[in-house]
Amino acid sequence: MKSNQRRAAGRRQTQAQDVFTAGLRAINVEAAGSLDVLIVDAADAPRLFLEALSGSRVVCALLRVARRLARKVASAKDERPLCLICPAELHAMFGVRIGIAVPHRADPTVGVAFVLCPACAAAGDVDYRVLTGLRGIWPDARRLVVTHPEGGRG
Repeated sequence: MKSNQRRAAGRRQTQAQDVFTAGLRAINVEAAGSLDVLIVDAADAPRLFLEALSGSRVVCALLRVARRLARKVASAKDERPLCLICPAELHAMFGVRIGIAVPHRADPTVGVAFVLCPACAAAGDVDYRVLTGLRGIWPDARRLVVTHPEGGRG
């Protein structure tokens, strides 16, 4: 019986990895090398709800992720979400920060979500630490500062 359970667990893990890999491929195609990263915490909730009501697809997706994550943390028995930066497992939602990386475009359809444990969320230079964590997915990731969002000649 235990060997059947191990095989089933192995199949589930393989399926999850396949879904994750396919999702990353879709993000890479849609992003064409440029992602927006949004990192929020509980203090951002009022602003996020207003942005969601005004139709922001990215914020709506982030709120859905936050709701699913809270449910997963509350109901997890064995596998818990892990911090993007350190190997900490989440046991509660208090003090965490949630992030989402989506293709830089007006109407992204795919993205990847991540979470920061309370210790990493409270540490200094969160943006740099998140960038370092995202390099585990995209090794060449770097921060771009847009100085002229209206465009222009280079």
